[in-house]
Amino acid sequence: MPQTLPRWKRIGRGALQMLVLMLGCTFLVFLLQSLSGRDPGRAILGQYATQEAVDELNAKLGADQPFFIQYVDFLGRLLQGDLGISYYSATPVSEILAGRIAATGLLLLMGFVLSLLISLPLTMAAVRRPGGIADSLVRLFTLAGTVMPAFWLGILLILLIALPTGWFPVGGYGDTFAEHLRGLFLPALTVAIGLAPVQIRTLRTSWLRSMGSPYVEAARSRGVTQNRLMVAHALPNSAVPLIAIVAVQAGWSIFTAVIVENTFRIPGLGQGLILAANQSDFPVVNATTLLMAFAVVIISFVADWMSTLFDPRLRTSR
Repeated sequence: MPQTLPRWKRIGRGALQMLVLMLGCTFLVFLLQSLSGRDPGRAILGQYATQEAVDELNAKLGADQPFFIQYVDFLGRLLQGDLGISYYSATPVSEILAGRIAATGLLLLMGFVLSLLISLPLTMAAVRRPGGIADSLVRLFTLAGTVMPAFWLGILLILLIALPTGWFPVGGYGDTFAEHLRGLFLPALTVAIGLAPVQIRTLRTSWLRSMGSPYVEAARSRGVTQNRLMVAHALPNSAVPLIAIVAVQAGWSIFTAVIVENTFRIPGLGQGLILAANQSDFPVVNATTLLMAFAVVIISFVADWMSTLFDPRLRTSR
């Protein structure tokens, strides 16, 4: 018989796995940076700098040390929040990314909130009468949302909503928080429409399964209304697969932000990543990739922990 694993032990084991994955991400990113063959001193000072000045800067940066010594130094600086120096602007990478993280974070938060606001009512309408008209329309929406590329959907929203109505800007982020929300609505809706189809299919399957379970049938026999059966009894037990799929989507949506931000000219990590890649600014590219990888790992850990709150069976050891 499986035994219940204490929650703190499960969290500790998950945290250890998270740290190992994050360490692996740092090694992979540093390895790719080393394989690029770029001379940091020459890239920062420019092609007209003297070799003596380049060698002096490389020594200061530790770029003249063996690979593993450089990697250990890289980890030490990373723990202190030092992400290196931009090849293009010769400014700390942490300063470049600090102004972009908020835009990307707010975009993804709004995208996930909008996706759930779309997914939950549509799935509820589909589950209420499986095979009915509403269910068929919801399936058609999931099909259209799955095959539609993010950049094309963003352009359609600009052409069909932003330009005719003027309610939302075609691009840009604004200066105040209200302008941020207004400028990010269409980009967030683009992200949400891409996320919703998978959420709907996952939630529909688990919700239908829960609606046919014995405890729901018992509640129905006691005269519980259909809405209460669906929301109070079946939905909580259908949430675990949804949490798992949202965690998987988090990684996808972070990299989708690269496309959406460039479509709507949002000054986030995605736009900064493309700009740095065009400038061959490898420290910025590597730091942005590392931040995105860390975010995926952390979100997966949080999702695993949240799953145990909804389903105690996940706390059993094997």
